[in-house]
Amino acid sequence: MRRKWAAAALLFCMLIAMSGGSRALSTPFDVYYEDPASGLFPREGTEAYVPLGALTVRPADGAWQFRAGTWLGFDVTRDGAALAPSDYTVEVTGGRDVAEAYANGEIIAFGAGEIVVRVFLDDDPSVEGWCAVTAVAGDADDALFSERQAVETPAGDAGFESSIAGFPDSYKPYLRALHEKYPAWVFEPFATGLDFFEAVDAECTGNRMLTLRLNFADVYKSRAAGDYDAAGGYVVKDPGWVSVDGVAVSWFMDPRNMLDERYIFQFERLSYDAGVQNIDGVEAILDGTFMHAAACDYVGADGGSVAAGTTYGEAIMAAAQASGVSPYYLAAKIRGEIGTVPTASVSGTVPGYEGIYNFYNIGASDGEGNIERGLAWAAREGDYNRPWTSPQASILGGALYLAEAYIGAGQFTGYLQKFNVNPDSDGGLYQNQYMTNVSGAAGQAASAAAGYAEAGALSSAIVFSIPVYENMPGDAGRAASFAVNAPGIVNADTALRTGAAAWYGAAAALRAGDIVTVARSVPTAAATVRAYMTYPFWYEVTVERDGETLSGYIAANFVNMEVSRVLAVGASAPFAASPEPQGAGETVRYLSRDESVAAVSADGTVTGVGPGTAVIVAYTSGGLMAEMRVAVQ
Repeated sequence: MRRKWAAAALLFCMLIAMSGGSRALSTPFDVYYEDPASGLFPREGTEAYVPLGALTVRPADGAWQFRAGTWLGFDVTRDGAALAPSDYTVEVTGGRDVAEAYANGEIIAFGAGEIVVRVFLDDDPSVEGWCAVTAVAGDADDALFSERQAVETPAGDAGFESSIAGFPDSYKPYLRALHEKYPAWVFEPFATGLDFFEAVDAECTGNRMLTLRLNFADVYKSRAAGDYDAAGGYVVKDPGWVSVDGVAVSWFMDPRNMLDERYIFQFERLSYDAGVQNIDGVEAILDGTFMHAAACDYVGADGGSVAAGTTYGEAIMAAAQASGVSPYYLAAKIRGEIGTVPTASVSGTVPGYEGIYNFYNIGASDGEGNIERGLAWAAREGDYNRPWTSPQASILGGALYLAEAYIGAGQFTGYLQKFNVNPDSDGGLYQNQYMTNVSGAAGQAASAAAGYAEAGALSSAIVFSIPVYENMPGDAGRAASFAVNAPGIVNADTALRTGAAAWYGAAAALRAGDIVTVARSVPTAAATVRAYMTYPFWYEVTVERDGETLSGYIAANFVNMEVSRVLAVGASAPFAASPEPQGAGETVRYLSRDESVAAVSADGTVTGVGPGTAVIVAYTSGGLMAEMRVAVQ
């Protein structure tokens, strides 16, 4: 696998990980580096590229059972030519029980735990470049180094690097990965001039952000006054919806979390391009809904059926042509608002609003009677093709409204319509925001990406305007972990998985009551919004089974940690071993899973309330989490 590079002088290193002694590794290594944008690299025998710097090596199955005598070999090249060991330095900067370490291209042996290494040219840590990294596994008798691989530097990369120079470094690995796959895509930094955490705080006020009450994890639901009551639970702001905590808002607002080939479409500039966007892409977005390849026949004001003579997809294409708005965006917006089955707002049968349709739920502000408010708006005479007395009229009129009220008013991406962080927008900072669903822009982006894929248009020159903030959160991201090293009890039947997400394979079945040893907590490796919001934190654990030690991952809510603190009713104690914030402005948040037993303050002070046991959770927007189980007597 080749990547394109741009730097005046490039460095390349090949990291070969092999097992030694009497124990050969049963699985390949995976390779990480400390930059949050790293992510998981390919499996055994495949090649990846990372910025030169800190690399973390660990077994692909997450076992974390390195033994003394396991070997790392380094072979560093520049411009395809091997460097002499005296030209570079290998430095071990982390790890537990390190047995031996030799620099300058020699061999490193290490013991149990994570090993972090740095490779510097001429002993100079300031030199920037890239490393080619190959992940392999083998026996001690295998050759120390694999065959050297010259890495070609294609022409034209200097231009790409120049084009992304306005982005922070933490954005660039994501953008380079996207550029490699879609070289025609254009990335523009949109400088908001805003402090990131101040923007998050502003978006958390006024019920701007909501999240599903039942489907998503409690750590993302607000327990602020007016949002939560210890006796009655979460305060429902709209049927099925409750206010969301700042941690979730922070995650969705941080553009770096959305820079993959699906969610990046929330940054797409939303103009119509007849050469790229077509009805096949629209139908792909509508697939699975009542609108897919279906005639948009409707109920008239008199209750009679009216043949439309056109399909929903055709109506959306016509609206795009008339408004200048991307039809993929319109289709994704409608799907996000209406869903897969017809709602009352598009039935034409709501009493008092017979024959009125609102496919975008414009004017349907949250709360009781929201459908009627939206239909009342659609029934008015005047601009935007109103009244909307048919699906076609609503689809066209809504597109005209979006073009004028949002896209032409400084909110020209799905992200800016969800999070209006454009100080120059007509609607005003944090105002004129479309929909309160905190994940709405991400969900619609995934639909738009599917439309482009179906239309065969992903290779087109698509322009993405990506916000950049001041004082952004720490960028450890999914590479972050927090050491636990304590026993726990499985509280329900589940699976021990080979990675920190439900889509990883099962290494073994776990039963309620099984004892596990928790090594550390990690953020989920899941790549979807729903998975992130449902099981955000995982534990890396070991469990004894039939005389064998098994290693893997389990969602944190399936494990009860041992009681680590006993309190009397009314007594208080600090939370033990909280994770550290990863950036200026980031805070550690705390949650009690049973406030009738123990309460926790904003500074982490835990107070006994009533007899029983309770779990106290400490977590950050960067993905770190720790739990403390207290018994109150």
